[in-house]
This record gives sequence, structure tokens and C-alpha cells, in this order.
Amino acid sequence: MRPSSSELSCACSLSNIMEGGSKNWLLQFSIQFWTALLPSYAGWCNVLKNIENFLCELGDHSGVDLDTVKRCLEKAIEQAVCEYFGVQDCEVDLNQQTVGLDLYGGVSGSLYRHFKGGTQKIQANGVMEVKLSLLPPSVISKCEELFRAFMDGAKTDMLERRWRERVHSAVEGVIIEKGHDCVKVNLGDEALGIMTRAEWTPTEVGVYRQGRLLQFYVLKVRRIGNEVLVYLSRGSINFPAALVRKLAPWVKVKAARRIRGKKTWLQSDTLLTRSTVLAVQKELRGEVIEVKARLINEAIHFHHQEHQPDRSYAARPFFWPEEIS
Repeated sequence: MRPSSSELSCACSLSNIMEGGSKNWLLQFSIQFWTALLPSYAGWCNVLKNIENFLCELGDHSGVDLDTVKRCLEKAIEQAVCEYFGVQDCEVDLNQQTVGLDLYGGVSGSLYRHFKGGTQKIQANGVMEVKLSLLPPSVISKCEELFRAFMDGAKTDMLERRWRERVHSAVEGVIIEKGHDCVKVNLGDEALGIMTRAEWTPTEVGVYRQGRLLQFYVLKVRRIGNEVLVYLSRGSINFPAALVRKLAPWVKVKAARRIRGKKTWLQSDTLLTRSTVLAVQKELRGEVIEVKARLINEAIHFHHQEHQPDRSYAARPFFWPEEIS
């Protein structure tokens, strides 16, 4: 499905929306690692001497698991080596710190010139093993570029998966900017929250101000390049039920009806506490909440009972806006 024009108008570069001195992940990654270590040849040698520590620190910093970091580095080296030496295939072994070049496709001029007079031997299977420490600076520079791109993609994949797990739940965010057609929200990481005008609650538009901390309902997640866009709502019929589940995760609750900004009817498998209902009403700016407790999607068995249980709704009193403290 193609994004609507209003959605596209809300999408912007992540580097332009983070405030308070925070930077996007790629910039932090570049400053703290690549500027210090690569593409200098001495930096590359230092990385190889402490490869395990380097990869662990990089994984901890980026939030990407160690196996994925290793695969990104291996693929970056393999692609850089294949492109530079003109071989069709190669395989990296980080434990042995070698790269095996498949020479069955022939020996290129650059490969011959670089290793002419060297001690590298071609094995019977046509593979020549080369120490990573002997790779030329141009290969290291290309490896840096590819590794950064692969890690950025892995980071975005992880971010997208994390937000897809939060779809249909309530999350907290700080409003960055309110435009005519959408509100942009800082969700605490590199993802950009967007609430289009169609998802606003008319009675609370005045509170959509920069710096305001609010709860939002996650509608869907889109990925555009290396940016993750999270589409939010405060007008969804399911938003009040999501707030209840956030406050009381053990409760099964669903929405029956909602009039935005005025009243919501909920069905729950148990009576809700007064404090839970009042907390939801406060977040919804005084919207009346009526909860009817009943069994939701549960079978009722009668064979061990002399009388059938009362199936009527156990209606809970609701609270008017003036009751909210």
C-alpha cells in the first residue's frame, strides 16, 4: 500500500527532528568508532588485534546482537575484497583473521600486482588465503563504507521489528511539532511518531503543543529507506482499551463504542478499579468511561451447576468529568 499524501507530508529526515542535543544513531556510530579507528591502516590493525572486544563494544553501543555485527563485518570485507581484486567469490574467517579468495575465475591484474613476490600460496581447491592485516588501505576504506551501511540497515531492521510488536498498544511520546495536517512525536528512539489530523480528538487539539507528554495508540509502522515511521492516534476507538491494558495488563478489555472526546463504552472480563478508570479519563481529558464487566471469549459450562449463572452485565458506574481530581 502506498503512503497517502498526508502521510508523506509528515515524513521528514530523522536528523532534523531530534531535539535537546540528541543525535541520530548513525552520527553517533560514525563519531565514536569510525573517526577514531578507520580508515587509517593503523586503526585497522588495532581492530584486528582486539576484534572480539571491538565487536562486543559495537554491539552494546548499537543494540545489535553480536552475531549480526559479525555477519555485517564479514559481508563488508567480502564485498570490498571481491570488488577490489576482481574475484567472483571469497570467504572471511574472523577467528583466523583471513579471507579466502576463489581464483578459479582467474587472477586479476590488481591481485597479481598486490601480492607479487608475496608468501601467499594457492591451495589445491583454487583458494588463496590472505591475512586481513595485509589488505590495502583502499579495501579497508571500502570496507568501512559498506560496514557502516550494513550496520545502519541492521539497526533499522531491529527498530522496525520492535515497533511492529507495539502495534495496537499505548505508548508514551513527546510532541515535537504540530502542523496543519499532522503532529510529530518523539518516541524516545530513532523512530518518528506521526499522528495525522484524521486521528486527532477534536476536543483536545489545544493540548497538542510542543513539549507536551501524552499517550498515543500505535496504528501501524512503515519503513521508508532507513527511517521508521510510527503512525499514532488519540482518536481510535481502541485507544481507551489500550490505556486500560497498559495500566492493568492482566485485564481483558475491548471497546464497544466511542464518541471521541465525550464517552467510551468498554467491555471487560472483570470490574476495573476506580483509580484505573480515573487515570484513563484523565489521559482522555475528561472523556466519560463506562465499563461493563462480562466474560469475553470464554466458554461457560453448566453441567456441574444446579442453576445457570446470571449472564447479565455487571454494569460499573461511570464517572463524569467533574469527578476527576
